[in-house]
Amino acid sequence: MTTAQMGDVETARPRSLVWVDPKHGRTSRTQFASLEYLRVIASFMIILFHAHSIAFKHAEQRGEAFFAAPVFWYSCIELFFVMSGFLMIHMSRNLYGQPGGVWNFFVRRATRTPPLYWLYTLAIAALFLAKPSLSAQGPIDGKIILGSLLFYPMASPPVIAIGWTLDYEVFFYTIIGVSILLPYRWGWKFAIAALIGFVTLGAVLHVNTNPWGTWTDPLMLNFALGISVAVAYYSGVTLSRAGSWAAILLGLVLVCLLHRLVNRDLLRFITMGFGIGLIVASATLNNVQWSLGRWHNIAHELSNQTYTMYLCHILVLKFFEIFYFRLFNGFLADVGFVLLGFVLVVGVSRLLYLVGEKPITAYLRGFKARSPAPRMA
Repeated sequence: MTTAQMGDVETARPRSLVWVDPKHGRTSRTQFASLEYLRVIASFMIILFHAHSIAFKHAEQRGEAFFAAPVFWYSCIELFFVMSGFLMIHMSRNLYGQPGGVWNFFVRRATRTPPLYWLYTLAIAALFLAKPSLSAQGPIDGKIILGSLLFYPMASPPVIAIGWTLDYEVFFYTIIGVSILLPYRWGWKFAIAALIGFVTLGAVLHVNTNPWGTWTDPLMLNFALGISVAVAYYSGVTLSRAGSWAAILLGLVLVCLLHRLVNRDLLRFITMGFGIGLIVASATLNNVQWSLGRWHNIAHELSNQTYTMYLCHILVLKFFEIFYFRLFNGFLADVGFVLLGFVLVVGVSRLLYLVGEKPITAYLRGFKARSPAPRMA
């Protein structure tokens, strides 16, 4: 084959929707602006969903109509879980089979997820104990507080109601941590097999009560989807621009196909889960990063504060609800609560991020850097 012919092949190859690039040169150092954007979208969906739920409740109490939340709003859970599956492999790719790899992984997780969650849990628990009426899930006690701090799924919701998603996350982290004991080529397979195995066990034994109800929930399969996308990424699987758009459009169609929400429903995974998996694949398997241009820095900062938004948004909305509906009523007021509540949460979480999460995270990163780690071979 002549050089000219080889050039023709190289220029023709990217015209297909998907191909495998054996010389991809992909590393764990890559930062994905696309995942930052998706993280912001998922966080905004959660805020809007809970603000809508409060407004819907007040409309029902007045006997008035208010629009129902579209089912696809729930896909924020799938989006977070699939991205988490991808990122755990992406960030830990070089730890597999390495002496000290498991230690390194768990130190990273321990200095990122628990500290801020524990701080918010204890602060909100103190508030609920002082004023029980603020707790939407009823009175809390020491058992609920301890279960929340340990990320242990219980019959009662955790102190921070949305914290149930972290129970799934931490269990997934445990599976990934164990998988790191193996070489990469076996580790990711072990992680996927473990996730499928737990879900299968729950289906066969009809497990519904916690903690096993959480650990065997089909929602866990979304982490496996994220792992699969990460493995495809490191195998050189690449989407063309047309392929990326096709994945997004097909993903949105699958997400919108789901018109019911049933606990432990595999249909949700097959439609919404796979749909979100395609969208995450589109965001990561192309050689051209998504970019918002001049708006990127704003999106980046919003992405940085998503964890604080996640932890504080329900409490902010509850305080806003206390006085807002004493002053305003009616359909337009309900819509106003959703919009104003959303803006308020973003603003308050920005302040809390700057005075809380940002300095705490910086300190913990410094502590992690100073702490002795097991010697690598």
